Amino acid sequence: MRRLKSILSIFILMLFLFPFSARAESAPVKPVLNYVALGDSLAAGFLNSGTIGNGYPVFIKQELEENAGYTVQLINEGVGGYTTTDVLNQLNNEKVKEAIGQAGLITLDIGANDILKKVGTNPDVSDPETVTKVVQTIPEIKANVQQILQQIKTLNPNAPIYLMGYYNALPYIDGQQAIVLMINGLNAALQGAAGTMATFVPTFDLFDGNYETYLPNQNNIHPNEAGYQAIAGRFVETILPSFIKEVEPGSQIEVKANQRIFIKGTKTVLTMPADLPNGTQLYVKKVQTDAVEAEKDLEIAGEAWEFSVIYPDGKCPAQSYHLTMGYDKEQFESEQVDIYALDHGQWVKQNGLVNEADGTVTVNTSTLTSFAVFAKAPETSDGNGGTNDGGNQNGNGDNGGQNGTADDGSQTGTSDQVGHNQTKPEGQTNTSSEEQGGRLPDTAGTYPFYIAVGGLITASGAVLVVKGWKTHLNQ
Repeated sequence: MRRLKSILSIFILMLFLFPFSARAESAPVKPVLNYVALGDSLAAGFLNSGTIGNGYPVFIKQELEENAGYTVQLINEGVGGYTTTDVLNQLNNEKVKEAIGQAGLITLDIGANDILKKVGTNPDVSDPETVTKVVQTIPEIKANVQQILQQIKTLNPNAPIYLMGYYNALPYIDGQQAIVLMINGLNAALQGAAGTMATFVPTFDLFDGNYETYLPNQNNIHPNEAGYQAIAGRFVETILPSFIKEVEPGSQIEVKANQRIFIKGTKTVLTMPADLPNGTQLYVKKVQTDAVEAEKDLEIAGEAWEFSVIYPDGKCPAQSYHLTMGYDKEQFESEQVDIYALDHGQWVKQNGLVNEADGTVTVNTSTLTSFAVFAKAPETSDGNGGTNDGGNQNGNGDNGGQNGTADDGSQTGTSDQVGHNQTKPEGQTNTSSEEQGGRLPDTAGTYPFYIAVGGLITASGAVLVVKGWKTHLNQ
């Protein structure tokens, strides 16, 4: 009895576990962009009201998701009160180093607190000592920021870095002429530190004349959310040209990590891997549809492109490309279509994720080749109770595993299942409706495994039955 309970427990466990063993992840609808924000209280989200809310990195994330089609994963390492020395120390943190190493985008605002901690938020700019402190601090800020950028580039040579210039955070105190000169000096130092390592993003002009809108509380140097949205908007204006690029078919362009390449006039978008080597060249060419349409049992349902890449020094990325292609949603059902890749002269089904509303299919791929959106040829009735797919199926409605008569009367076809027997082209596998249009990839080898498990359970049950009868007869 104890043995029976054990076997039943194992059987129940199998029922729960095995149905999920063959599941595989479909390609995400949008490419993922890892974004790391470094800096002071502006990155952290200190508000003009004295509370903490959403800083500019949150709004950058939102705008990139809405306008560039990414799923942005934001890691915000901004800390209120941080100076350039604090960020240098922060770069020794293993968690921060790992995040930077995996980032596809990095923003940085730093340097203002180096000055404010020496002169305060209400400095007497008529005092020569105040001016001297500022003049001495600015070169230190530049040297530290250069070191910060160099360390970031060592951790991640591919991710673009965007360095923020400061607005006038002290517009309500006396001596505005001197204040503006000091801020301009700080921004010039930051822009010089950026050099070729980072892109400088100015914000001074955004706030000039809009202080009551973005800094209504005269006793607080931080913007309100409207101010942070304005800063984020300036960042995104600068970021988008590096992340979105349009290409004409038949042209060759240089591409960058995480960049989204739109083929002009189509729905096709190819997103570069995060570890794409700098200097990679991409060539896009239209695939001739007459060659595509010759494929057995398939018909062209959408776009078809050949992608070629030239990597500098032959170094290939380890991460995947993200490809979205369009199909004719007026003519084809979502269950029919998929992206196929040309592999050694054969078009191979990629089990993409169909977005019926947009009329697109999306896949992740480790290599670039020719890709086309195909639809399975529609099945038609042959008028004899069978299904006609070009002569490869029984046409006599042979049910229950019985022979059916071929059209020429000289051959027979044998069905191995109840219902109509369908012969598929070589290399094709059964595809259920669950596996398309939000589908799961085909998983070869799953059913033999289940059969083996079922056989094991059946054999175990038979052994128990025999032993039970023996015990009963011996009583």
